Amino acid sequence: MPVLDSMPPAAARTRVRESTPPAAAAAPSTLDKDTEVFIDVFRGLAALGVLVTHACDLGFRSALGSDLTGAPAVWQWAAATLGHGSFLVWGFFLVSGLCIHLSISRSATEPPFPWRRYLAARITRIYPLLLLGLALAVVVWWFTDHLPGAAPLPWRQLVASLFSLQILTNTFPAFDPSWSLSNEVIYYIVWPLVLVSFPRRLDAAFRFALVASLGSAAVIGVCWKVLHRLEASTVMNGLWSVSILFPVWLCGAWLAGNWRRAAACITPRRWMWAVVLCLVSEIILAIVKHTEPPQSAIDLVGLTSIPGLVLLMAGARHARLAAYPRLKPLARWLGQFSYPCYVLHMPLLAALHHWLIPRLPAQGTGSPLLVSLMLLLPVVAVLAVVGPWLERRAMNWRAAFLERLRA
Repeated sequence: MPVLDSMPPAAARTRVRESTPPAAAAAPSTLDKDTEVFIDVFRGLAALGVLVTHACDLGFRSALGSDLTGAPAVWQWAAATLGHGSFLVWGFFLVSGLCIHLSISRSATEPPFPWRRYLAARITRIYPLLLLGLALAVVVWWFTDHLPGAAPLPWRQLVASLFSLQILTNTFPAFDPSWSLSNEVIYYIVWPLVLVSFPRRLDAAFRFALVASLGSAAVIGVCWKVLHRLEASTVMNGLWSVSILFPVWLCGAWLAGNWRRAAACITPRRWMWAVVLCLVSEIILAIVKHTEPPQSAIDLVGLTSIPGLVLLMAGARHARLAAYPRLKPLARWLGQFSYPCYVLHMPLLAALHHWLIPRLPAQGTGSPLLVSLMLLLPVVAVLAVVGPWLERRAMNWRAAFLERLRA
């Protein structure tokens, strides 16, 4: 799975100010309250959905075998839908592009670009919990795979993860979702570089980045399918993922730069089409996933998510979530729950799968749904309590650190 570190609106409204060149936008845009609440709810539910899909995938394969081609058709389709959350990760990418560009444009100043403050803001947002998740994954590996005759510690993946380059090396064991965080960090660096190259010309910057990313993906595709070279290269597969999914992130950034105009075009009736288009993308993903394709094919399907996700976010005010005062604490909680859930759930699932499942009665381990629930419920319970607390602590530390940096 990809997450991404999408900047939550609540964090964007803290004392943290992130400067950028005037390339971002002539005038900063501000999301309406309904959209801010919607994004918090979306991120929290999407993170929970990713957790559910990973628990189902582990549960199905634990009960039915790692190769599902011989399983009953109903379980193959269940694995392609309930056991796969790529669409949710694509949603994280678009929300990340939206929130990061809004954060940039809101604090626009004169050039040069303040890379020191910008990178400090991004690193302190993504790394505290990322390092915690990586440390947890190392502990899980030590107690599960560190056995006589087992493979040595995957140092290459570990070091790459420390620099958010794991997309080019494969992810560390039990830390699979971190591949999307690697993509995010790369996008954080590439997008400001493009903006600096097109001062006050957001649409030109967007077009250039879009053409460059799709062009890079096309070159890799030719290399694979025409020249039949580097088809098994981990680095090339990583570059493919970064290139082909960048348009999803870019469309979020474009939406941020054109927010008022785009949001004004979305009527309630048009907004309802977002659900249809998102469902179509999910159906296409399930059909492709059912054939057990390479990850590159699944990444390519990510482009189908753009129309539905753009409409969904641009018309989010029609949900009128801010009109329900009792929903605000829950939305705030979901926003705080999302990133810790995304970055910590896989090591917890792997540990539970290793220590709990072998100790279950034989009749229990044969049921895919029962095994999935046995993995899912304890992890949800732990993260529901610990996740928001960790997020609050991390964000408070980040705000204080950036305040000292400005001083």
